[in-house]
Amino acid sequence: MQKQMKYFIVLIAGMIIGVCVGAFLFPHNRAEGINGSQEKTVTITELLPDLKESFPNGQINVSNGNNIEGYTCRIRGGSRDEWLAFVAACKERGFTDVFWENNWEGEEKFGADTNDEYHKYWLETHLDDDQTIYISCSISASYRKAQQEAQSETQNETQNEKS
Repeated sequence: MQKQMKYFIVLIAGMIIGVCVGAFLFPHNRAEGINGSQEKTVTITELLPDLKESFPNGQINVSNGNNIEGYTCRIRGGSRDEWLAFVAACKERGFTDVFWENNWEGEEKFGADTNDEYHKYWLETHLDDDQTIYISCSISASYRKAQQEAQSETQNETQNEKS
């Protein structure tokens, strides 16, 4: 019984050490945000509804699958109803700061930022009259600008401290 307890303790200690070392060496789930804050790294596909579920009969062609900075795809064979349901699901997932949502010359369009403090992600999708669906999602220009401004401010503070 004591031997089993020792193995158990050694196993638990090894797991704890492994988790701590892994978190230190591979902090891949965190990224520096605005003003040096740590943000959880989110992949673009985590933000969007599942494309295979949204467009079950569609042929999905991913042209940019970076998935951290941006994601772009084209879907052939999707229906208007599926596209409208996809847009509604995107709104439910936080893309509520709508810039445009309209039908223009046979092409339906939707463009929105996430409604968080810095409007971090931008989604643009449209449905062509030939039932081709385009989806593009990326880190928004307003978020990138806020990051750049925060970095400049930090650099200026550092230079002022050295003076």
